[in-house]
Amino acid sequence: NPEPATMYEYAFGDAAAALLVSSENRVMEIVDHVSRTEDLIGPWRKAKDDFVRQCAGKYDELAGSTYNVGKVIKDIAAKTKVDLSKLGKAVIYGSDPRSPAKLGKQNGIPPKVVCDNLFQILGDTGTTQVFMTLIASIKKVKDDEQILLVGYGDGADAILLKVLDKQKVKDLKRTRRGYMINSATAIAGASSTSFV
Repeated sequence: NPEPATMYEYAFGDAAAALLVSSENRVMEIVDHVSRTEDLIGPWRKAKDDFVRQCAGKYDELAGSTYNVGKVIKDIAAKTKVDLSKLGKAVIYGSDPRSPAKLGKQNGIPPKVVCDNLFQILGDTGTTQVFMTLIASIKKVKDDEQILLVGYGDGADAILLKVLDKQKVKDLKRTRRGYMINSATAIAGASSTSFV
């Protein structure tokens, strides 16, 4: 539960995502990936606690996400020899709406290719955020476009994807790709649902 009148009350989101990984009918391929783990205490909650607790947010940002995300971005670039300035899209985890572009820029990724992390719509959904952002971002792709996917949590992961067939990706919209957003509107308290 988020503590009332804190940023957590605004930011906590709840979501799920699933990806189909197969060696048949491929539309994108995983070029390569890197991962790292980091024992860093970020937000936590003990069994008896009513609300989530956190150490200094700036420490968590600098020693946690900024450091680990930056490290895996540099590692995937070195491992794959990808030119980060020529990525088609970059999907980067962010605990707020601005941090993905900031982290991208700090690591040589042009802000225009960093995808909106859906924070304004869904809040911070944790692990699922990058997958939901990826699903939303592949509405328009190009053949051979490279997409960098970067997640964060107890370390970080970076996956470099390559679009094999843009038409097949577009066809997924009708057959397999989709996401649903349920959000309670603050004004009316009604439920709003969008399908893509």
